[in-house]
Amino acid sequence: MICFLIGGAVIQTVVPSSAFLGGAKLPVLLSFVLYYALTRSVVTTMIAGFLAGFLQDVLSQIPLGHSVFCFCIAGWLAGYFRSMVLADSIFTTLIFGGIANAIVTVFFFLMLVQEDLIKYTYGLITLKIFGALLLGMITTPIIFHLAGRVDRLVGNVELEHSLDDVE
Repeated sequence: MICFLIGGAVIQTVVPSSAFLGGAKLPVLLSFVLYYALTRSVVTTMIAGFLAGFLQDVLSQIPLGHSVFCFCIAGWLAGYFRSMVLADSIFTTLIFGGIANAIVTVFFFLMLVQEDLIKYTYGLITLKIFGALLLGMITTPIIFHLAGRVDRLVGNVELEHSLDDVE
């Protein structure tokens, strides 16, 4: 988990944001939190949310604690729906990634505006939420695939047999 999160923090910090998408950045750390929420226990999800949020807060201009709060809530909510969805489905990761990133962006905006730390126009925040939705839908399936492969490779997760395996 630590290697995933540190690598994700580096990628998220190094890849520039797009003005076309309202300044939204790749949600690599949030995608890892969602991965743990849909594949592990609540305790593991909260640890991942705390560590990912802390890394994002330290490496960005967001005040400490904002990302931790948002990532833990997003992870808890995703984990709540774990029994109702197929975690390995690309459709699930698309929807969860897009919606979670858009909601986290809205919460960041509300918290920062409430503290009078930013001033955005409605057009720019709408563009940023749309960009966050789009980037979440692109990034999360990729992170799920890569993290799942690495977990299977190192033995953290048992290899699943397909229905066609007849012994």
